[in-house]
Amino acid sequence: MNLPRKFVWMVCLTAAVYMTGCNNEPAGETKKVEQASEDKHDHEGHDHDEHEHGPHDGHVIELGDEEYHAELAYDGKSKKVTIYVYGPELKKSVAIDQKEIVADLKVEEKPVSLKLKAVPKEGDAEGKSSRFEATLTGEAAEHAHDAEEIEGTIKLKINGTDFEGAIEHDHDHDHGDHDHHDDDHDDKDHDHKDGDEDDHKDDKKE
Repeated sequence: MNLPRKFVWMVCLTAAVYMTGCNNEPAGETKKVEQASEDKHDHEGHDHDEHEHGPHDGHVIELGDEEYHAELAYDGKSKKVTIYVYGPELKKSVAIDQKEIVADLKVEEKPVSLKLKAVPKEGDAEGKSSRFEATLTGEAAEHAHDAEEIEGTIKLKINGTDFEGAIEHDHDHDHGDHDHHDDDHDDKDHDHKDGDEDDHKDDKKE
């Protein structure tokens, strides 16, 4: 049976268009999946760089535009405060040629000035140190049980540049709980007052 040429051309053209559409669709989906994977990887890396705890489970302090970092670690038993100095990443220590670091701290809003002496780690260049230590005394030692209770600033010089880093903690969660308890307390007081008013009205009716 001979089919009209026009009909044959239409069938071929339709088949070609369908196959082209099928081939393009997976490519588009693959590109989206690859982009999503790249975005996820970048996001995870960003979170990793900005984590709050350092290699010694201490509080991370940014220095400059994250050119360097420091880590404040605190031993609640010995009351020893230790500052570690790092580069842009927390994996590599940076030894500096200072004999001490000055820290203006606050424990329960009470100021404490502390000078941390250089205690070089193994691998630090001669005459330099990436670790500094001091011990809290007096009331500060009594009230500071962990690093979360220590705030303030540290000052140090790295490669001729002065840096000042802030020691801050996020206490929003605690405040939120406190507000929640206050709300519960207010609701209970309100219910108690409403109950008293109802009892007073009943007494009048009698």
